[in-house]
Amino acid sequence: MLPRHSRFDGVCGGRLWLDGRVLDTCAGARQSELTEEASPITHGTEAGARAHNRRGETACRWCKEAGRLAQRERRRRKRAADQTNPTHTKEKK
Repeated sequence: MLPRHSRFDGVCGGRLWLDGRVLDTCAGARQSELTEEASPITHGTEAGARAHNRRGETACRWCKEAGRLAQRERRRRKRAADQTNPTHTKEKK
């Protein structure tokens, strides 16, 4: 979880968060519990678009486009599969 990036509200890591900011910390909280070092994003890929989303960021134009193209391809494959193997056809009586 990336409380700062996701603008978290609640309790996490011994801290009280509001809109991604620490309001209060309990006595036993360790700084190492909240390292927000995220792995690098592979821009221009569908995985990059998902990584932006997980971080609560708006995807960059390259990742947004890659995500859009991947979704379009999944829909195309689903339509093609539905046409070759229709499972939801109505039976005539």
